[in-house]
Parts: sequence; structure tokens; C-alpha cells
Amino acid sequence: MYRKLLGGLASTSLIAGLVTVGAVASGVGTATPALGAGVAVNLGTVDASISDNYGTDQNGNGEVTENNCLTYAPISPSATSTAWVVPPDEARAGHGTTGWDCPGALSTDTQSVVGFMPTATGTVQTGTSFLLGQITHYNQPISVNSQYFKGNVNLRLGGPGKTFVFPYLLNETPNIQEPSTNPLNDDILNITSQISSVITVGDFQYRLVADGFIQGADAFENGKCKAAPPVGATVDNEFVTTETQTTKGCLYGTLTQVRTLKVVKEVKWDSAVTAPTGIPEFSFDSTSSLEGSPWQAGSFKLTPPASNGGTDEFPPAPSEGNQLLATGETVTLTEAAPGEDWELTAIQCSDSAGSVGTVDVDGRMATLADVPEVTAEAQLPITCEFTNTYTRSQLTLAKDWGANAVTGDKADLTIEGGITDPATVTSTAPVDGTKVSTDAKWGSAITLSEDFSKGNTNTYSKSLKCVKSGTSEEVGGSADGTFDMPKYAVTCTYSNEGKALNPAIKIVKNASATEVLADSTVVYSYDVTNAGDTPLSDVKVSDDKCSPVTYKSGDDGDFVLQLGEVWKYECSKALSATETNTATATGMDPLGKTVESKATATVTVTPKPTPTPTVSPEVVKRICPIDPKLHTPQAKKVGNRVMTDKITTKKSSCVLLKPVVLCRPVSANAAGETAFCDTKVSKKGRITVKTKGYDAVKVTAVVRSKPKPGFFDRWKANTWRKSWTLR
Repeated sequence: MYRKLLGGLASTSLIAGLVTVGAVASGVGTATPALGAGVAVNLGTVDASISDNYGTDQNGNGEVTENNCLTYAPISPSATSTAWVVPPDEARAGHGTTGWDCPGALSTDTQSVVGFMPTATGTVQTGTSFLLGQITHYNQPISVNSQYFKGNVNLRLGGPGKTFVFPYLLNETPNIQEPSTNPLNDDILNITSQISSVITVGDFQYRLVADGFIQGADAFENGKCKAAPPVGATVDNEFVTTETQTTKGCLYGTLTQVRTLKVVKEVKWDSAVTAPTGIPEFSFDSTSSLEGSPWQAGSFKLTPPASNGGTDEFPPAPSEGNQLLATGETVTLTEAAPGEDWELTAIQCSDSAGSVGTVDVDGRMATLADVPEVTAEAQLPITCEFTNTYTRSQLTLAKDWGANAVTGDKADLTIEGGITDPATVTSTAPVDGTKVSTDAKWGSAITLSEDFSKGNTNTYSKSLKCVKSGTSEEVGGSADGTFDMPKYAVTCTYSNEGKALNPAIKIVKNASATEVLADSTVVYSYDVTNAGDTPLSDVKVSDDKCSPVTYKSGDDGDFVLQLGEVWKYECSKALSATETNTATATGMDPLGKTVESKATATVTVTPKPTPTPTVSPEVVKRICPIDPKLHTPQAKKVGNRVMTDKITTKKSSCVLLKPVVLCRPVSANAAGETAFCDTKVSKKGRITVKTKGYDAVKVTAVVRSKPKPGFFDRWKANTWRKSWTLR
């Protein structure tokens, strides 16, 4: 349908649609008996009126009468109210018109009319929902000057002698949706303040609360609203009506005990840490399931004083602003995320009898839903305390030197992580208890270390134990010195035991030959071992007459000479004269002490043979060839061994000289001995060697060839040399 705006305004198409009677909207609850209910209250005679019917805006601001055709029935001396009615009569307030002119009296046929018939209930139980009355909307497609209309449903209870006012807001939705039955065209009425005034029952105060409406057939019996909500029925603070139809619903209420709610903000910190320089402002939001509650859509801020355990509270003094209804109301308190260095660590809601409601620390939320009525005045106040803790706790690192500590030995204790700069202290043996402390941030990655001075006399084993300060409860995962700072003070202790060191290093040097011809290359080998009882680092090997000395093998990859390792080095040099050189190996123990070892080797150099006479420069001389045939397999062990099968020269212009065979032990020369093996050379060059009981012998064969007389101008001498080591 269409609505027209009066008062000379241009006509606007306003369309309302349909919803099923009894439709459920958001923010609803289920009618159930409340805990603690049971105080009987005689309502006496109940009569009702509707007053203050005005056009307004969507927030209920303003009172527009012009061109809204406001009417009341039954009429009363007041121009803004109906007369009081009792059932089965109905108080009615109308507005708008289906024509162009306002009617002379209220008409349910030509106006949109809200009607209310009060209940006939006599005695009710506190905390239990009961019928307040029947509401009716005679919904017509009217022309009006306002989309929203407000009014008051007034209930006068003869028993308590009290009048209760429930304001409402009606949205006369524009009928602009097609088809006309579209639910978006439906009109909606809701109670804008569900909480009415206070009455006293015995020693306690109660408020009459409009729980909401129930629509549909389940709410009625024999055409009348049931005295109590049907079990399981939905109570909703929205009364939805269909355009061009008359819609009825039942309004239920509860006499609810008035309790009080106070929010307290507490700040605290580990007394051992440096107090924070200032306390931030903590923000809160509150919500209520009831329109008109002081906690509905509320917000406030609390700033406790800068003292450990300091508190601030809201409201600062008792008032209606902190009232909480015992049944039928759900209040949620939510604290905004705290600033840096603060964490919400506890929420406690309680009265004098114990805990009340539910709390969610992670969600920073406390919920008070249907708190029970109480029977003692001292139990009425409820306090919700939100505790924020300064997110730093003291971390202490201590030292226990233990057994065999040498006076004057030192160690540095260091804390890193969770603080701006590392914290360090130096401990000197044998004094125990040296410690360093700092304020570490919760959850930060902590790294602890103990470093011993290089000049210490002893080396020390170490173990670390971290516990919750003042207890024996260990901090998990902290044995290696790394852990996340927990939310409490921690004390860590390094325990040590001293041990004296006996560092030593040894080098053994060998030459590839002890006798060579001039200008021959000798390879020196060096074996370096750990001869002490502690690992050695910074190992270096040098030779006073050969360089560079090159590392070849032996380290396991940690660059530390461990017990049992043999590090091998080499150096090569061409010798022109007999030479004795010295190798030096050095290493450093864990305390910084340097140890060294030396070894020497002598190589005898034999001058080269006298060169043969030179020939005419016009002739290019060739070298007399030497063709040895080595015995197969080659000899490797001591004993009676064949070294070569024969030695020949392929050129008839050359002749072989008798081979020279040298023999010596690999170890140092035996004093006074001149022969170390027997050698035999056949005419064909078969060389046989018989060793004389030495563990290792080095055999060297030297064979020379030279030109025969008359061939010196075309051939020149040659030398073949071969060495074997027999073990």
C-alpha cells in the first residue's frame, strides 16, 4: 500500500509488507522460571492507559503533532492521554488517516491504532514472568507526517499503589517494497525502556521489567493471552505487525530484585621489579539484554593510582547507574586490550556468598546472566574486579662455584632477551651467591650464559637450574639457558665443579729421504697429537726452514685438537746442501694457556756427479737410456727380497755401470753400525736385498749409464734412482 505525507508535502509512496504473526527477531530470550524466585506480591487491581502519543524520529527524539492526526480512546480530560481502563476494555492511541482529513475521533478503520488491555492478574511471584496485558495494532495504510511514533503504556497496580511507565517506539515503515506482502513493509513496535520504577517488597527493592512480547497461537488460550509465557516460547522485544491487518500479542513482565554492580580495576606488579612509571587508562564497554538498563551500550574508563595493588572503580559512588536486575537481565562487561607492558591476568565477579556469573580472561569479558535473587541484604552488591599485571617479572642469575674452585678464578654471568641491554656481572671464586637481576618481559626469549676467564687456573664443568623464585618448581626447557620468560619471578643458578688441567701437545717430523742428491725435493711430514688431558684450540705448525706447512687431515671438523686425534701436515723443499730443520707445534687449552712441542729432521745431500766432457755444439746429445724391470709384486716387507729382475740399456752405444744399493733403518741410526742389510746385484741387474732384523728399512738403488768410448759426442750419461721402504 501507499502512504501520503500531509501538510502540503509532496506525496511519497510508502509501502508496508507482511510477516507471519509470531515472527522472531534478534536479541530474544526464552521464558523460564528464574533462580531465587518465590516472593509473592499482590498486584491488586491493574488498570492501564496510553499517553504521550507523538510523531518522532528513529531515536525517539522530538514530539511532532502537526498533520499526524493524533487521537486517544477512551478520551480523558488530558489531551495527551487515554482514560484508565480495566479489562476487558482497551486503551487506544491512534495516528494518521487513510483519507485526506483527520478523523474527529479515534477510528481503528481509518487510523493506525495501538491498543493495550491490562491483565487481571492478582498475585505474582517475584522473578517469574507473568502477563502484563494484551497489545493490539490495528495496522492501516495511512498518510502521516512522521514515520516513527512514540508513546507510553502506563500500568497502575492497586496492590503496590504504584504506576509503571513503559515507553514504546513504532516504526510505520514506508510501504515501498513490492509486492505489498513483502516483510520489509511490516511495522515494528518495541519497548524502548523495559525497566520501570522501583517498588519495595519486604526489605528489598524490585523493578517491574517488560520482558517482551509473544505472538502467535501458542500465546493465546480461548482468545485470551495466557497468564504466563508458554514453556519454551520466545520472548522478544519486537512486536511485528502486518500491513492492513489487526495483529495481537501478549506483553509479559517480571518483578525483579534490584542488586548493584560495581566494576573495580586493580593494577599490580612483582614487588621485586622496578615499578612502572605511570598507570595507563583502562577502557570498558558494557551491554545489557534489556533496553533502558544503565549498562546498555555503556562505556567508562578507570585509572588506578600508581601503587602496587591500587584500584579505581565504576561507578565512583552508589547510584541507580550501577543497578543490576537479578533475573531477566544479562550484563556483559568487556575490557579493551590493555596497553604495552600490561596484561589482564584475572577477573573475579562475586558477592558476599561467593562467585557470581562467568568470566573469560582471554576474551577480557565478564558475563552476569540471570543472577539469583538473594535473601540477605549483604549479598545484594556484586563486584567485578579486573586485575591487570605489569608484564615484567624479576629474573635473577646466580653463581655457585662448587668444589675445587681456585681463588681468583673468574666467570661472567649474562642475561639477554626481554630487556633493553644485556645484564652482566663478574663472579670471582670462591665466593658463592654473586648474582645479576633484571626485569624481564613476559613471553620474551631469554638467553643465559656463563663465560670463564681465559686466565683461570682451573677449568670448570657447569650445570644450570631455573626455578620459580621462592619455590623448587623448575622452569621447563631452561637447562640449556634458553627459555621464554614465564609470568612469574625466576631464579637461575649456574653450579660448577673445578678441575686442574694438564695440557700437552706432541709433534713427530719425518723426511721422505734422509740422503738425496743436490737439488732433490724432500717432502717433510708432521704428525701432531694431543698428549695432555684437555682439548686444544688454535693449533699451529711451523718449520724454521720450510714453508708453507700445509694441513692435510685429522680434524673432525670442530677445529679443536681432541684426545686421540692425529693431525697431519706436509711441507716440500728442494735441498742443495745437507740441512737440519726444526718443526714447532703450539696449541691453547680452555684457560688460554699455550703449550708447544718441537721435532727435528736431518737430510744429507750428496753432490751431483761430475758432468761428462762436452761435445761439439753442433751435435745434439741424447741421454743413454736405462730400462729397469721391477720385480712383481714390489717388495714391501723386510726379509730376503728381490727388488728388480734386470736392468738394461737399449742402445749399443751406451754401457751400464754396476748399480749402487744403499740401505738404512727408518728410525735413528744405530750407533757404530755401518751396514744394515746385505745386497746382491747380478750381471743382468737383478737386485736382491736381505735385511738384518730391523723393523723398517729404506733401500735406495742408483744405476748410471754412460756412452762408450767414441760416442761421447752423441750420447751423455744418465742416472736412474729408486727407493723402497720395507717394514
